[in-house]
Amino acid sequence: MPFGIDTTNAEFRAASAPEPEINPETNTPKLTPKGEQIFTLRAVLIGSAGAEIIRIKTTSKPEGISVGAAIRVFELTGRPWAAGNRSGVTYWAARIEAIAGKA
Repeated sequence: MPFGIDTTNAEFRAASAPEPEINPETNTPKLTPKGEQIFTLRAVLIGSAGAEIIRIKTTSKPEGISVGAAIRVFELTGRPWAAGNRSGVTYWAARIEAIAGKA
């Protein structure tokens, strides 16, 4: 079940340019069940407890984001997953935008 993440006091920096997710079996863009294309961006999340690099997925194509850019992440949620002995959290955002004028 997805859970909301409060990003009020967090700062985000792009650790990669946004890229479309590709299905390795078909070499075609990955789509949601609703047919929306999925984009992924690695980001440095800086909070009161320190920093962490996370991968954020979105269906809203991020524009004008380069490595190191300050970004704003809207409606960030985490979705736990498990596969065999592996588990983790997939992060999703409603949208990701560059913060104009903030390097």
